[in-house]
This record gives sequence, structure tokens and C-alpha cells, in this order.
Amino acid sequence: MKRRLAILVAGLMFCSVCACSKSSEEPTITETTAPTATPTPTPIPTPTPIPVLRKVIAYVDPSVGDVDPNDAGPDHPQFTEEYDEQGRKTRLWDDYESQTWEYNDDGSVKSWTKELKSDGKKFVTHHKYYYNERGQLKSESQDCPFDNYKIIWREYSYDENDRIIETKWTIESKYNYEDNVYITTYEYDEQGLLISEQTKKESGKIAEYQIYDDNLPGWNIEYLSGNSEVNYTYQDGKLVKKEQIVKSAVKRIINSEYEYYDSGTVSRITRIGEVNDQYKYYYVSVSHFDEEGLLQVVEGFNYNGSGPINYNSPSGRTIYEYYYE
Repeated sequence: MKRRLAILVAGLMFCSVCACSKSSEEPTITETTAPTATPTPTPIPTPTPIPVLRKVIAYVDPSVGDVDPNDAGPDHPQFTEEYDEQGRKTRLWDDYESQTWEYNDDGSVKSWTKELKSDGKKFVTHHKYYYNERGQLKSESQDCPFDNYKIIWREYSYDENDRIIETKWTIESKYNYEDNVYITTYEYDEQGLLISEQTKKESGKIAEYQIYDDNLPGWNIEYLSGNSEVNYTYQDGKLVKKEQIVKSAVKRIINSEYEYYDSGTVSRITRIGEVNDQYKYYYVSVSHFDEEGLLQVVEGFNYNGSGPINYNSPSGRTIYEYYYE
């Protein structure tokens, strides 16, 4: 019995020593690195696609004037225009005419060609555009083999603020007239806004040519006169009126009025041309824009008759519809 107690006491003392021995050692701590959270990437906002003009269709409104319904309405377009992915006009055509545009690598217009079909023949007008080292239009040529003049040269001059200050027109006629140079000068106010244009023949004589500008939808005649003046009116920094007075044997007044949305974007442009010959004749076009500034519809009004005509009573209307992608 005494022997068993001795063994038991010895065992307890051994356990006690072992326990004391273990408690005197520093505890081992294993450091655990918390996993790094992968940051959630900030979503990149998807840019709002910019609408690109891809097509324009022009047709006669069958509800205005004495119009043959077989030749009017959207199903009978007068012409159709196509645009590329950058919104640049590349082609225009109808049953009698086709036009094509070419562009340089930087997007500037390289050439414009018009082909007209008449009496089984084709007449081609070719325009070429030339630029200076600053990318400004330096000059352009227009050959017209089927008209009274053969080549029109336009040369442009700019000031130190890159504003056009002079256009020199040289018209080479098939009749070889010597007095064939026109000079257009431009005047700006202190804010840099264009306020007037004046065109005079270099010799001081008065004469007139009609230049057709297909960038003016609904009414594409621009008059180049040996004595003309253009004035601009602004309100709160926005152009509200442009008046062109052409002084020649037949006086013409061309007024353009501009309306705006509250945001400052143009909402409508109305162009009214008045011809004071034996009677007054009017030509009107109205361009409608949406709030993003995109041209939606142009209305071109026609007036015919032998007496004074009130421009509120048109004899016909052509609609130009613009389609975007």
C-alpha cells in the first residue's frame, strides 16, 4: 500500500513538473494574413451614341398646290441622299442627276462631281478643293463645261485669328470676258462675330451670276453680284437675323431668321427671298431642328403666278426628311 502511494505521488510530482515546464515557455502564435479583397472596378459609362445622318429624302407634299398625286408623297421621292458612317454625304441621285463626294484622310472634302442627264447626253461638273498647311480651305475650282462659264476659281484669305476676311472669285467664261473678278470682304465686331459681307466687282462695275449651292436644302440659289451686302444681327450673342441685299437690275432681298430653344440650340431657320422685278415674288424655306440640334425637316415653298403673291399662300411645298442612325 505504501509502495503504491509512493508511486502515485511520484507520478503526480512528475506531471506537475511537466506542467510547470510547459507554462514557462512562450506560446507559439501563428500569424494569419487576411485575404486581400479584390476591388470592384468602377463601371465605365457607356457613351451615348451620336446620331449620324445616313439618308435624306425629298418629295412633293400632295396636299399643297395643284400637284399630281402620282408624282407626290414619300413614295415618289424627288431625290435621295446617302451618307457614310461618319455622316458625310457620299451620293445624291434622282432620275436625271447624280452627285458624288470624295474625302481626304483627315475628313476634308477632296472633290465633288455632278452628272446631269439631258436629251440622252451627260454633262459633268467637277469641283476640287485645296487646303493650306493649317487645314484651311485655300482655294477651290469648279469647271462647268455645259454652262456659259467654264471654270470658277475661289481663293480665300484669313486673318491672324483664322477668320476668313476675303474671297476672290475669278470666272473664266467661254466668251473670254476680261472683267471677270469679284471680291467679297468680311467684317467682324469686337467679339469676333461676323456682322457684314460686301461683294464688288474688281473693276467696280455691276453684274450678277447665279451660283447653285447644294448645301442649302429647299432653296439652293446664291446670288453673286457685283454690288451686294450681307448684314448680321445678334441678340444675347446669338445670331437672330441675316439679311442679304443684292443690288442689280433686279433687286433681291434674302432674309434668314433664327429661333432657339431655351437651351440655346437653334430650333428653326426661316429663309424668305423677295424679288422686286415688275412684281414681287417670294421664295421660302423653313428648317426644323430637334433640341439636340439635329436637322429633322426642311420645307421648301414654291410660288407661281403673274401678279403680286402673298408668301403665306404657296402654290407648292417640297418636304426634305432627314434620317439618322
